[in-house]
Amino acid sequence: MARAAFVSIGKGRAALVLEPAPGAPDTMVGNALERAMKAVLSVSCVRVDPRFSVDRRHNSKIERETLAAWASAKL
Repeated sequence: MARAAFVSIGKGRAALVLEPAPGAPDTMVGNALERAMKAVLSVSCVRVDPRFSVDRRHNSKIERETLAAWASAKL
């Protein structure tokens, strides 16, 4: 996995959003959801976004508001 973010999608719900690394296995989503459950995170959904929105100045800084809006729209 290249990146992962846990974002609020409103009404007390959260989404785990994943950006797959090149060649990531098909089991990535299931494995991430399993790990989130073990960590006692209340995840409403898991979404895969091939390109995370990141700050133009800092490629590693995820734009969580943009990502949360994208995840909410996918429900």
